[in-house]
Amino acid sequence: MANITLPASFKEKLESNQYINGIVNSTLSTFGDILQDNKLYFFEEYTDHGIAHIEQVLEASAIITTDNTINKVLSDTDISFYVLAVILHDIGMHIRPEGLKFLLDGGFDYVRVKEFDDKTWKELWQDYLREAKRFSGKQLKSIFNDENTIIRVPPIDDIRSLNNDDRKLIGEFIRRYHARLAHEIAIAGYPRANSTLEFANGLEEKDRNIIGLIARSHSMNLRTALDYIEKDGIGKRAIVQGSHAIFLMVLLRIADYLQIDKTRTSKVLIKLRTFSSPYSLQEHYAHLSIDHVHFEYHSDPERVFVECSPKDSSMFLKLDSLIKDIQKELDMSWAVLGELYGKEKELKRPGLKYRRIKSNLENREYVNKLNFIADSFSFKANDEITKLLIAPLYGDDPTYGVRELLQNAIDACHERELIEIKNKDNYRPYIKVEVNKKDGKCYFQITDNGIGMDLYVLKNYFFSAGASYRKSLEWQKKFVDDEGHAKVRRSGRFGVGILAAFLIGDVIEVYTKKSGDNGYYMSTRLNSEQINIIKSSTDYGTTIKIVIDNDTYEKLSPMSSRRSYDSPAGWYEWYVYNTPLIEYYYNNEKVESYEKFDPSPLSKLPDDWNVIKPNGYEKVFWTYSKNYTDVNLTCNGIVIDDNDRFYRSRFGTSNFKEPKIGVIDNDGMLPLSLDRSTLTDTPSYYKDLLIEIIKDFIAYVLTVDNIMKVTDDRVIFGNSYLQYVGLYSQQTDRVVFREPNAFEDSPGLTNIYFTKEGFFLGYKFFVNKIKPHKVLFIQSDNFSRDYLEIDIQDYVLNFSSQKINSIDDYKGLFDKSFLMGTISSVFIKKAKYRYLFDEKKERINQWYKSRLSVNDSVQNWINLQLIQTDCELINPDFLIKYAEDINVIKEDQMQIGEPLLTHSTELDSLLERYLGDDVIIPYDLEERKEKYPLAFKELKRYMQKYLKG
Repeated sequence: MANITLPASFKEKLESNQYINGIVNSTLSTFGDILQDNKLYFFEEYTDHGIAHIEQVLEASAIITTDNTINKVLSDTDISFYVLAVILHDIGMHIRPEGLKFLLDGGFDYVRVKEFDDKTWKELWQDYLREAKRFSGKQLKSIFNDENTIIRVPPIDDIRSLNNDDRKLIGEFIRRYHARLAHEIAIAGYPRANSTLEFANGLEEKDRNIIGLIARSHSMNLRTALDYIEKDGIGKRAIVQGSHAIFLMVLLRIADYLQIDKTRTSKVLIKLRTFSSPYSLQEHYAHLSIDHVHFEYHSDPERVFVECSPKDSSMFLKLDSLIKDIQKELDMSWAVLGELYGKEKELKRPGLKYRRIKSNLENREYVNKLNFIADSFSFKANDEITKLLIAPLYGDDPTYGVRELLQNAIDACHERELIEIKNKDNYRPYIKVEVNKKDGKCYFQITDNGIGMDLYVLKNYFFSAGASYRKSLEWQKKFVDDEGHAKVRRSGRFGVGILAAFLIGDVIEVYTKKSGDNGYYMSTRLNSEQINIIKSSTDYGTTIKIVIDNDTYEKLSPMSSRRSYDSPAGWYEWYVYNTPLIEYYYNNEKVESYEKFDPSPLSKLPDDWNVIKPNGYEKVFWTYSKNYTDVNLTCNGIVIDDNDRFYRSRFGTSNFKEPKIGVIDNDGMLPLSLDRSTLTDTPSYYKDLLIEIIKDFIAYVLTVDNIMKVTDDRVIFGNSYLQYVGLYSQQTDRVVFREPNAFEDSPGLTNIYFTKEGFFLGYKFFVNKIKPHKVLFIQSDNFSRDYLEIDIQDYVLNFSSQKINSIDDYKGLFDKSFLMGTISSVFIKKAKYRYLFDEKKERINQWYKSRLSVNDSVQNWINLQLIQTDCELINPDFLIKYAEDINVIKEDQMQIGEPLLTHSTELDSLLERYLGDDVIIPYDLEERKEKYPLAFKELKRYMQKYLKG
């Protein structure tokens, strides 16, 4: 059985009332067992909150209370209420998982004190978990000692599954609300598994309510407790349920504060245990840095003196702040006691012995002897440094200043739009940007009807460089969902917006108003020591007006702003969506930004746009269309300068061009540089994007209709190469005839080979999947007929309409094929043969000529053969008939490369998935559907746009 020792004066007072004394002793015994165990399941690293702490608080209480108060003012009821409140005040820290589950399951819902608490424990827990998912790195570091901790929902139903991080997360929740829990335990008992341990059995609920309120008051505003007591049925402020409740609240607050010397912890504990929580470790060291609390100070009997020995400046400042906080508590407590009991006669007036608290930290001689400087030092930036920081980011280009202010205005509109979701039909987000000259002065002005700013935002974020409001808990509560993802597209990220505004001009005027708040006006310079804020009757939203010089006015001219600077957009071209509606004016004349905007994330997506939802991003839009703003990369509608995108080869392949990309990045995942102009790394969505492009390409290949087709006796003309817009064009490849198995890049994807059964691409995947074929190459850049009469039999046909003029082009007819001995024959015009093989010019090495058999029997044609043989497909009648249309004909043998044992690229893997081993694609669409059912099922949404066309 636990034994809690009471101060003699308290014990004597209690023993005068046998009934009350029995209730107190019974409660001390029952709850003392909980305190004696002192194993805080969720607070392993906290300082002592067991019996020793309770005894020291009670002892401090007796010391700081005047003798007259104990002997003549406080009754046995007062002492009983107070002792029980001290037992309660930290008892919530001892709760175990089964007790917490009891709370969350609604076990205490009926006892909720609605004047203080508008939510149940379950609702509090759910709110806390939502907040926890938004913890900043600093908060995570403080609680878990790891700023990268991943927050999960602790499995409270399964205690064995709770890990160390779960316990710390729950511990922080309990710490926040342990005072409320103390109040409710007083009324309903200590929560356990599906039951409670009754508290102060024998006292009426209204008495236990006051005891709980006294316990709770140590973590709440004292005057809030006063207001509660004044309510009908509770009592008067001076005497409540027969007790001096307010005085007891004061006593607990001060005594709990003053129980701060090193007896609260253990030096051995500090040496042996490794603490995960920096907060816990700091608390332990703070207690160890207080050597003694002196309650007898002869030169000033109303003073408490604290003797400290901090080891560094951080602890010095922490202790100095702590002692100043206690002094504030003393000042407030004396003021409240004066208000309540000041008119009472001195003998009936409860009081404290001490008004002041001092420490050796105020002694200059002591401070001077320390081996560290006992003062606060931190990095600070003055206005000159701030200017130096802006210049490297943006140069002297004022268009970047416009962009930063525009981003803030757009974000403000999005935020108001979310808040007014019920009034969405009535709210039309609007921004007006003006560059004007009036009365000889030039101005830049931007006005939005967005959410506006209150004093808190102005002070802590708008005027604070590097402080981003989106990282604040207040913003996250409003605009971040339960999964920790932002619900609005917010473009501002690094908190440099107002600094960049000074790129535009030196004097900035701000008008702003938030719903439910005053309107405000201010005018400031970057180097202003004090900004005077005036209450103003302005409209909802924000207006920023900047005085600019003539040079800036000219730089912002629509005719010169983009040409004169390296920025990727003019000041009126930063935003590519049509909502919010943004209107631009220069010298009172409207300036149009784009003829056709990119599709808004909220609008129906046009057929020529595609969308993916990769991990970490809301959406990523992409297109190869040039019919919109034609901006390479945007983030939340803001233009990003990404001129080095091709140099980076982010796709890791030369097959596909990078499309126009629009990123919707609510959570700030895109790796942007500090000036938001370029990417600092390859975005994580690039592999997902490449896969989608490949799927789109395969869908195009399987639906293409305007290509050449081969029948039993003719070749019907159409396109002889693919025209997928995302491929690098084969027109850039000057070599007309290449062995299909040699193709490793995009010419292999654009180059089509035709058979009677269908077509395939000259890409290694296709070539290595089919049996060896003889190939007929025909080149014509001036074919005037609709079809070519020829039976290609079991040959593969490759037709090129690309011009062939240079010597290198013709050498491509011979080089590799002749060396490998695969060419059967080549037909070229006689005039061209004489030109190429002129012995005097040596345009083509005579070695080729020495190995070739030359046949000039057909009018205007020379037939070059490596091995003497009859032409299988090409006869004299064919050559004569098409002499005016065809320039070159080559018969060759298709070479098969190594089998594709693995598919190392996304392209090969997806071709394998959708085409398999049978890679000759039929000319008829219905046959394709029957042959490749999986492709037509999974790629349906890609195919639809091509089938419509």
